[in-house]
Amino acid sequence: MKKIVSIAIISMLFFACQQDDDTSSVKNQVVLEKVIGKLSSPSNKAIPNALVFYDDNGTMYTTKTNLSGNFELEVPVGQGELHFQTGSGKLFRSTINILVIAGTVFDLTNENIILESQANLAFLAGNYDSIEAIITDLGYSIDEVTVSDIESGLTNYDALFLNCSGNVTTFSNPFYQSLNDFVAKGKSMYVSDYGLEYLVGYDAYAQNCTTERQGGFINDELVCGTRSGDIGWLNGNSIVNQDLNDFTSFTNFDIEYDLDIWMQLQQVDTNFWDVLVADENQNPLMIKTNMVVGLDDDSMWYSDGGQKVTICHIPPGNPENAHPITITISINALPAHIAHGCTIGPCEGTSGNIYYTTFHNHIDGNTTSEITDIMEYMILNL
Repeated sequence: MKKIVSIAIISMLFFACQQDDDTSSVKNQVVLEKVIGKLSSPSNKAIPNALVFYDDNGTMYTTKTNLSGNFELEVPVGQGELHFQTGSGKLFRSTINILVIAGTVFDLTNENIILESQANLAFLAGNYDSIEAIITDLGYSIDEVTVSDIESGLTNYDALFLNCSGNVTTFSNPFYQSLNDFVAKGKSMYVSDYGLEYLVGYDAYAQNCTTERQGGFINDELVCGTRSGDIGWLNGNSIVNQDLNDFTSFTNFDIEYDLDIWMQLQQVDTNFWDVLVADENQNPLMIKTNMVVGLDDDSMWYSDGGQKVTICHIPPGNPENAHPITITISINALPAHIAHGCTIGPCEGTSGNIYYTTFHNHIDGNTTSEITDIMEYMILNL
């Protein structure tokens, strides 16, 4: 989505990267002016903690949206592009052409800036979940696929959502291989509760972490769960990931587990997984990884028919003080970034993301507003 917006501004002198880590390395003074606006989903839900950036030939001006989706950013006077993204920007991003001229600051809040989906999303139906309902509630579209579709490969999709189901069987080797290849090629997936078997294989209701799982594509020693959780409320849980915390308006919350013998995580290798949510005893309830063995091929980070590329932007200057960020930019902007020392691919990780939750997500069931907020974060940050 692109718009042309004229902005009247009051001219002021600042260093080129006042909004980003490039500040210390840019010696030429440029004229900056403030841009104000609000970012929403297609269904008009505010998008918190989204990255807003202006790319001036590799020099970056950045900010984040607040809990109401509002942002303020000072950018150079003249014509350019204002970018919006969540996650790496590979799946959810928008761009607006802006023309900043001398005069009065123009408020973009009423411009209806929408975070667009650049991804083809798919879900596998489950007995206890309906993550697709939260996706459509945000205003994005998603297709239903079958186990057979997954076995055949999902070349036309960018993200896969595997709902918790009542499956009590192993799947075929092509099924697990397809899931592995999907993530290894830079694509992302989400699974919940019993869906852990999609990752590690069928557990035969094992109540220990010594029984070898059948199938799967993630080694047992990296994560193990047993179907041993009790039905009812689990109180005093907390968000332990800063990025997720910045997206939500809460840190502590309660979870209702409406299905007994839910999958409790007994061991999690924190060198492979990041913990996002934990119970009051710091036992993991939500984890994420992007450390699946990926392909040594930069092409996996290109999107939009090769017109966009995901990179690790490394601000010039003192490397010890640099704070790299993962962004998705136009292929035309790549040479300037490469010249600054940026690299193709995300700043961290080797693959697409895998998110896993022990709790369910069906908004028509017992899911709370806090769980819905957490699910919206996961969807937008795949």
